[in-house]
This record gives sequence, C-alpha cells and structure tokens, in this order.
Amino acid sequence: MYFPHRIDFDPNNAWFNLIQTKGVKYASGGPGTGPDQINNPHYVVGLGVRGGAGSGGANYLTLADLQRFWGGSTNIVWQAPNGVNLPTQKWVKIQMRIIQKRDDTGRILIWQDDQLIIDSGNRNTLRPEVDDNHFSINAYADKTFPNRTSFYIDDVSINLPSNNNQEEQPNQINLSASPDSHGSVRAAVKKENASVIIKSPSDNFEIDLNSQVKIEGEYSHPSSNISKIEFYEGKNLIGNKSQAPFEYNWSPQSKGVYSLRIKAFFENGDQTFSNPVTVVVK
Repeated sequence: MYFPHRIDFDPNNAWFNLIQTKGVKYASGGPGTGPDQINNPHYVVGLGVRGGAGSGGANYLTLADLQRFWGGSTNIVWQAPNGVNLPTQKWVKIQMRIIQKRDDTGRILIWQDDQLIIDSGNRNTLRPEVDDNHFSINAYADKTFPNRTSFYIDDVSINLPSNNNQEEQPNQINLSASPDSHGSVRAAVKKENASVIIKSPSDNFEIDLNSQVKIEGEYSHPSSNISKIEFYEGKNLIGNKSQAPFEYNWSPQSKGVYSLRIKAFFENGDQTFSNPVTVVVK
C-alpha cells in the first residue's frame, strides 16, 4: 500500500476501515438464492492516529474483533507498537494471515514490512453461526481529513488452502477488469508449483572434518523470482543469502551425520523448504 498523506479523523467518529472480514450465512437455498441471513463484520484492520483523532499524528495499523455485531458488548482492539507507523509517500508491505477456526484455536497475525506487529493469540475466527468469511479491502470512514482521502494498492496476492486444509491449490493468476479505476485486479492463488531442491551436495555425501561443503539449490516458480535463501542444519539456521549466487559454504564442527535443508523465499510471498539431504562427516 502507498499512503500519499496522513489520514486524520473526526474525534466523534474515529474509525477507518482498511481490511475486513465479514461472517456470512447465506440464504436457505445457498449463495445467490436470496438475501444473506447473516452478513456482519467480524475482524477489521483499521487505521489509528498517534495522539488521537484530530491531532494530526502519524497513522498506524490496528486490528479489531467487532464483538458488538454478534451480540457482544466489548470490542477487542490490538495496535501496532509505538514507533511502528505507516509511512507516507513510500510503499509499505502489509501481510495478514487468518487461521480460520470455529473454536478458540484460530488466530490472526499482521506484518508490516516483514515485522510482526499484531498477534491476536488463539481465538475464534469463523463464527459457528455462519457459512463463510468474506474478505475485502476498503477505504471508508464517517469523516476524514483531508476530506478527499486516497491510497494505492499494488501486487495483491491471496493464498488459500484447499478444501482438505492439507495441500495448497496450484498457482493461478486471474485478471479481472475494474471499471471504476479503468485498471485491473490481480489475485494470485498459491503455490504448489513453487519448488526448491538441493543440487549439491548429493544425499549421503561424505566429507572429512575440517573441510567445507558448498550447499547449492535449484529453484523454480511459475510467476516469481527468488528474494532470499536460508540454509539449515537440522532445525538450526546456519546462513542466508539475499542475492545471487544463492549458495553457502558450510564447515561442520564435529564428526557425525547431519541433515541439510534450504528454504526459498519468493518475491510474491511464497516460501518453501527443500527435502533434506544427509551429509556424513568423518
């Protein structure tokens, strides 16, 4: 997202809806057969103003569980930490992960420029009263200053689990017209075609103690480039590279049998581990 200017609010109506999920229970005949039985906001990522509405302070991200729309009396609100503000006239990456659960094992996490800033902890994220969650990106409030408020969005990707919640859907990119802006909207659905393998060393490779082994991988993705590679021995991160050549020289410190893996990060947000290879240090 790109915010060309700070956005302030009327102190009597101090809210701005940026990203929202709604719990929807369809008409009895299913989607599109009539008015929804339930269509209520549930979680909203919004904007706050440092110093309070009307102060002209910097904007920051918030997350709200809008319980009042479900018969509750208290809204729960999380806020970005002090000092983590939304920049103006600069692109900022916002990521939101929703783990959808009808019990209290769901969770919502929000990152700003790869820094985790909000974590809801375990809680219900898909109400038992509803059939589905709907998702939207919005720009609305009761009143904002300046009166004409705008921001820009680019490179939107939506990564969805399949129906069995075990595997990911294959990567697709769908373009649809946007008549209001004379542009287009891109939705990228993740990710199965992203792959990484360890090319060198080979499995069961043997080296002598006090030697080095070069770890190299092969990477493929149908629509995105590599942004970073991490190198692991077991669960231990031993190195990373954010520019080519994406390789790492590893020096084991003792004899034994080791398991090496690499993790590939792609520019569109996809990430995946390689299968492990075994290295024997003699």
